[in-house]
Amino acid sequence: MNVFKNTIISVLLGISIVGTQAQAGGQHGGGGNIGKDNGVTFENVESMIVNIKPLVKAALFKLETVSYFFEQKFKKGEDKYSQISAPYMALFDHDTGKSVYPVLDKIIFKVTREACRDGKGVEVDASVENVGIDEICLSSTRIAGQSASSQELPRKLVGIIVHELVHKMGVRDETVALGAAAMVGSEYYTIVPPDR
Repeated sequence: MNVFKNTIISVLLGISIVGTQAQAGGQHGGGGNIGKDNGVTFENVESMIVNIKPLVKAALFKLETVSYFFEQKFKKGEDKYSQISAPYMALFDHDTGKSVYPVLDKIIFKVTREACRDGKGVEVDASVENVGIDEICLSSTRIAGQSASSQELPRKLVGIIVHELVHKMGVRDETVALGAAAMVGSEYYTIVPPDR
């Protein structure tokens, strides 16, 4: 059983370390021309954003179901679960009733073809700064440029949105936001398998 548990932890930690840059993209990725010939356009991004909330909810629910185990271990003082629990607990805390779902339900996506700006004025793919209390800025052109392919776009959007939701919930720690985005992004493929 310990081997199985350690394997799960290793996989999740690997996802949160390796997958964070790919999933969260918005805060550190400059957009640039990374995906220039990827076939993804700002129109593709804008059309997908219109119907993305159910997919985000499904990925969050899957994560919540899988990760409840880690929350309990962390609360019992087992520190080795802290890297998994911190991103998870930024979204859910069953003791306090904290949940990302009401925040997501109220969110309005402010889609722009210009870059969003973080709190320091730096151009980013997405941001909760310089927008209304229930808004997330999403730059369709920058997200299109960061997406590897049209098949990868939904997963990318789910990760970006979760990253920004963590910030909307008051968490400023970038590592926690990146970890949550990576964890939810990894759950996306258990809902919608990638094309092979």
